[in-house]
Order: sequence, then C-alpha cells, then structure tokens
Amino acid sequence: SMQRIKELALQAANDSLTPADRATVLQEVRQLGDSLVALANTKNGDDYVFSGQQTRTPAFASLGAPYGGDTQPIVARIAPSATTTINITGDVAWQPALTAVAQLVTDLGTGTGRPSTTTLQGLDDGFAAMLSQRTKLGAIQNRLADTRLFVGDQQDTATKLLSDLEDA
Repeated sequence: SMQRIKELALQAANDSLTPADRATVLQEVRQLGDSLVALANTKNGDDYVFSGQQTRTPAFASLGAPYGGDTQPIVARIAPSATTTINITGDVAWQPALTAVAQLVTDLGTGTGRPSTTTLQGLDDGFAAMLSQRTKLGAIQNRLADTRLFVGDQQDTATKLLSDLEDA
C-alpha cells in the first residue's frame, strides 16, 4: 500500500494531470490510507496488536488521528531467566506513515493538488519506519522460534533421561 501511495504521489506531482485525474488519485490515496489504518488496527482475538498494553483500544481512530495506544512493551517470559519484548507499538511502526499519507491527502485536496517535497520525504520516512519495525519483529519471531526449538530439545533430553532411569 505504501509503495502504491508513493507512486500516486509522484504521479500527482506531474504537471500533465487534469483536475479530474488528481481527484481520482486523491480518491485512491484515501482508500489506501483507510486500508493502512485497518492494518494498524489489526486484532489478535479481541486485542489490538499495535496498541501497546492498551490492547482494548484501537491504535488509530482514522487516517490523521493521533496514536490511541501507549508505548509500553508487552514482555513475555521465554525461559526461567529470560524475557523478551514481543510487541511493536503503532506510534513507531505506523504513525510516521499515516501522518505522511494524511498530509498527502491534504496536499492533493487543496491548492495546486500536488504533494510538497516535505510530504514526499515523509512518505519515504514512513515507509522506512514500517520496514524497520518489520525487521525488528522478524528478529523477535526468530528468537522465539529458536527458544521453542531449544526448549523442545531440552524436553526430549529430559524425557529420555527419565526413561533411562525408569528402565534402570
């Protein structure tokens, strides 16, 4: 969605578009922005994934709305002496992108109907923030998978030892 929004922003910066073309671009940007808000408000069961510890509160009410969650981490014990943060909050993962898309909507709906260079840079920064947090989430997922394998191996070893003791 962010890539398509950036394409549309660059297209809207072109002088060859008619006002009707710009209106069409604006409509698609709004729809993609709403799609991003829906993704930012992803739920796992009844819990909003990107709202920090305020899991019953949507991260964003709408495009351009302030972040509605908190910045508190959700920490999980993954071993007797090890914990890890297992969440990414929307203020870091989504806010920069949503703010830039909201500004693009404003730019397209007023004046010349062209995005400003600040808006274009904001779209790039927002996309970079999303990718950065996605990478961080991948690292968390890898750590949890490695821990699961380790615990499984330890459980298999303990089961074998117990069996050997019972056989003896």
